[in-house]
Amino acid sequence: MSSNLPTWLAEAYIKWGRKVHDEDLKDWTLSRMTGMTRHKCRQLVRLVRENGPPTGDVSRDAGVLLSEEPESTEELSGINDHHLLDRHYVYDEERDVYITFIKAAKKPLVMPGDKHRAILNAYSNWDGQPSSLNEVSRDFGIPRPWLVEYLRTHQVTHDREPFSAEDVARRDVDEMVEDALQQRRAALYQKYEAEKWKRVKADARKWMEFEETVFSAFCTHIETHAPAYSVPRVRLARSERPYALVMGLTDFHWGAYSWMRETGDPYNRTIAEERLRESTEEILNRLPGQPEKIILPVGSDFFHVDGDRAQTTSGTPQDVDGTPTEILITGCEMTRTYVDLLRQVAPVEIVMMSGNHDRVNGLAVLMYLAAWYRDADDVTVVQDYKPRVYSEYGNTLIAFSHGDGAKPKDLGPIMATEARAAWGRTRYHVAFGGHLHHQHVHEINGIIHYLMPSLSGTDRWHSRQGYTTAQAGMCAYLVDRANGVTGTVFAPVDTAEEDNTP
Repeated sequence: MSSNLPTWLAEAYIKWGRKVHDEDLKDWTLSRMTGMTRHKCRQLVRLVRENGPPTGDVSRDAGVLLSEEPESTEELSGINDHHLLDRHYVYDEERDVYITFIKAAKKPLVMPGDKHRAILNAYSNWDGQPSSLNEVSRDFGIPRPWLVEYLRTHQVTHDREPFSAEDVARRDVDEMVEDALQQRRAALYQKYEAEKWKRVKADARKWMEFEETVFSAFCTHIETHAPAYSVPRVRLARSERPYALVMGLTDFHWGAYSWMRETGDPYNRTIAEERLRESTEEILNRLPGQPEKIILPVGSDFFHVDGDRAQTTSGTPQDVDGTPTEILITGCEMTRTYVDLLRQVAPVEIVMMSGNHDRVNGLAVLMYLAAWYRDADDVTVVQDYKPRVYSEYGNTLIAFSHGDGAKPKDLGPIMATEARAAWGRTRYHVAFGGHLHHQHVHEINGIIHYLMPSLSGTDRWHSRQGYTTAQAGMCAYLVDRANGVTGTVFAPVDTAEEDNTP
């Protein structure tokens, strides 16, 4: 009889079964009392006569109401110590099973307790991320009409606490509070991880765009225009003491534009290239002898703008001499020519010094040089993209840090942490930076910090702010293999001819 017991009959049995039995009600009398059709009343009367009335013993009543072959894998034999919470569902505490009578289903819905609590937790807004009805339906494999009635039967809403009525009745309050806090923490962590993954994907998308629009163009350009060639080697006098030469190429601002009659200091790409060539030649002519190698930082506001607009990495508009693409391509080509000039004197080591004007374009020129000189035995491109890049030479640990991030007073502890092994191996610890366009030497917290000057002209913003007193020029630093930095060579910009530029 009960193998396919409909939900309405199960509910009617719980509600009217005792009265039908005690008063021996007939179908017509029961129909007037309940409003059910006589056909349904006859089925209820027959169920009561065959199985007896509901007794309140949920084990016995569940055996009457449930299918002989439940859809759930949970078997309900041997049920003891149950609690009939209302006429719509039964909770088997020993087996941790919920038996819910819903009209949308042909049979009572049998739900393991873990799954029931998971549904409540997913639908609750206590963690700030409630699942929708459709999401719960999909995630737990419950048809949406069944789920709507199931939640209504158990009085579950978004605003309700993420605990079943049975948990609230039997569990300690402090324990539930701790569980709620843990759920909140888990939700916070999941949201954090989702946001982190979102940013990772955004960065990956930017890289793909960069690779498609810039890097692939570089590779094509190099493959097409890079002939096999060698540069002549200039034989300088041998130095009495071995040393490395650090070229202070920082804040070059390739592509910046300044009008003489507006700022008093003209600047464009033609002037920039001329300043770089003349200052470098002056420095090389004043060297005490041939260095073992030349260390050249790139980036560090080498480019005036970043990306596809005439603006810095953070979006500050700039006056420019050319389109952003023109500035990028000509800057890379000019840097390659400059490296060829330096390698005539000594092998060149190229390191990244990431700037605030050209965070991406600075990386582009490093990658361009790495691709161009991939087969050169006298040019080493250190592909290290961190905010601070380290080079070890003899007894000296050298750090390159543009200056818009970590302050000089903090660089000593930072270097000792980030380059722990090299710090321990070396006696002298120095850092080179830029950003402020003037010279300054400061011994602080275990390092000597060299703030390097700039070859750049004065743009409108700097002119209006009154930042016009620094001497433009380029500085190079002699790092003795045994005794650290022992000398500097400064080549100031001769602006006598530039002053008459229209």
